[in-house]
Amino acid sequence: AVLVKEGDTVVYTTACYDSAVVGDGSFAPLMVVYSERMSAAGRTASGFIKRDGRNKDPDVLVSRLVDRPIRPMIQAGWSHDTQVLAWVMSFSGERSSDALSITAAGAALAVSEI
Repeated sequence: AVLVKEGDTVVYTTACYDSAVVGDGSFAPLMVVYSERMSAAGRTASGFIKRDGRNKDPDVLVSRLVDRPIRPMIQAGWSHDTQVLAWVMSFSGERSSDALSITAAGAALAVSEI
């Protein structure tokens, strides 16, 4: 896990994998979840579904942006469920957190056993 900061924007990213083998190794089972919490910008929505429910479309698109550059870094034949989580803990509004999340994901994978 890494905590990456640029200005007042802070992204917490973790990388982990399951020890059980799934599949034949022809496709890397990688899941990336990017989440911008409303509380990172100082707002809080009422109700669970609004606050922590489904992923929003922009979050899904950023998850895909994070997935594309890190997928080729996984060695051929890797067949363990792998998960990368990126949470925006604080957002300044001055800089985009997308590129910071991509960098944080690479750093989290570099310091992990994956």
